[in-house]
Amino acid sequence: MDGFFVYFYEDIGQVFRKFIDVFASLFEFLWSLINFPGRMDIIDRNHENFNTLDWILLLLANLLLIAAVVVLCILFAKLLRKIFRQYIPAKKYDELAKQVRSLQRDLIRANYEKDKLLAMRVAELGGQMPGEEPIDDKDSDQENQDGQEDFIPLTNRNSITSPCVNPEDSRFFRLTAVDNFYKSEYVPPIYNETFTLEDFCVRFRDYSASQLGLYYDLDMIRYFIASLGTARIIILQGISGTGKTSLPYAFGQFVNNPTTVVSVQPAWRERTELYGYFNEFSMK
Repeated sequence: MDGFFVYFYEDIGQVFRKFIDVFASLFEFLWSLINFPGRMDIIDRNHENFNTLDWILLLLANLLLIAAVVVLCILFAKLLRKIFRQYIPAKKYDELAKQVRSLQRDLIRANYEKDKLLAMRVAELGGQMPGEEPIDDKDSDQENQDGQEDFIPLTNRNSITSPCVNPEDSRFFRLTAVDNFYKSEYVPPIYNETFTLEDFCVRFRDYSASQLGLYYDLDMIRYFIASLGTARIIILQGISGTGKTSLPYAFGQFVNNPTTVVSVQPAWRERTELYGYFNEFSMK
């Protein structure tokens, strides 16, 4: 054990002494920086040999030291402010807790008022308010039978199996014209279903590389096509030049359904028009 204590004192003790010397050196640095009385003693001992240029340089050196002291004080104050900013006094914490509880009570009261207004609205529309007795099924069946006697079916109702309707006799002219087109003129396309989805992705990759000069990774194409099968809106994210615009364009060319590229305002997060924006540079 004596040998270990000797080693500990010489080796580990040396480490601790150097660690303490770091703080001691820092303290000495700060003391030498702000020790203006000692600096004045040095000036008194050497001022007899100073000329005009020496006094100017002395003044500049002391101004730099004062500026360094001010900067260190400001940085130290900011550090303390940042440390104590995270601390919330107990009194202020209790006030915040009371405000949260008050907001929760206000939220519950607002939900209760909303439910009351909703119940009144339902009652005005002929519904059943909470707490009312349910309507007898026999009475409702009798009313339905009485109402069916007055029901007159529409002869020009436009459905899938009905004949074409004259658009001029309909309230919805354009929609009726679209329905007539699909009833009389539309021919469903004949699709080639002899290849698999994997073959489709490979063909798209080959087409974009050979015909358009665009090269995409096969996994990226698979992700893109899978997204088309899961949602109507797809958001492509990435930095400029990674193919966010060219990929939908190439896919539209591949399936013979040209893609329309619409410009929107960069960083579009406000309630402006979705399609297009006013360019301040081109004034268009």
